Amino acid sequence: RRLGGCGAAAPPRISVKQKLADVELAPLLTDLAGSDKVQPVSGSAHIDLDLTTQGNNEAELTEQLNGNLGFEIRDGTVSGFNVDRSVCLAQQQLQTLKGEAGEACPADEPTRFTMFRASARVVNGVAANDDLFIEQSRSDADKFLHITGKGKADLNQQQIDYRVTASSVRKLAEERYETRGTPIPVKITGPIDSPSVTPDVSSLIKTKAKSKIQEKLDEKLAPAEDDSPEDQLKKQLLRGLFN
Repeated sequence: RRLGGCGAAAPPRISVKQKLADVELAPLLTDLAGSDKVQPVSGSAHIDLDLTTQGNNEAELTEQLNGNLGFEIRDGTVSGFNVDRSVCLAQQQLQTLKGEAGEACPADEPTRFTMFRASARVVNGVAANDDLFIEQSRSDADKFLHITGKGKADLNQQQIDYRVTASSVRKLAEERYETRGTPIPVKITGPIDSPSVTPDVSSLIKTKAKSKIQEKLDEKLAPAEDDSPEDQLKKQLLRGLFN
């Protein structure tokens, strides 16, 4: 379309500002995608969108996508990776390094969750997030797997670069939790529709080593009955430096 013969019209601009509550996510994604293929996420969702874009085709609309989004989903699944399997594989690799035999890991099935929430800032088609939280329940009502994460998803290149940490926790009073065992880091990288999900063993080894060093420091800096006031002060200052 031409305007007064002076050149092409500006590409159409689209703005979406909407809050959705208690919507079933899988059917919504199917409608938006215009496809009957299985959607990557299911569950009952609250969604908050404030996005703008401009363009004449899909590539331009993606490249010009900017704004904020947030969601909270309950009782659903995420396909493409299985957190329990990734945690098990990381533990297996650690046991192999120590010369021990590992247990069999669960099948690579969708990750089931009771809670999945996150927010993201989108700049020119790249979504950055640093507050991912997923909760999985366990057979014991007081025990959960908590997954936190941060990273980026490049919608232009359809690539993801993400790091998550899975921690076994026990629920205490007043919505407080106690971490049980060593948190397991996992890398999620590659194509968005078929990412590589691998345990971040190098980070796990570093965490283990740091923990051992901290234990030694705690032993060295533990208060003793025969410490002089000067020694007590020195230990207190050193503990402050390393904690």
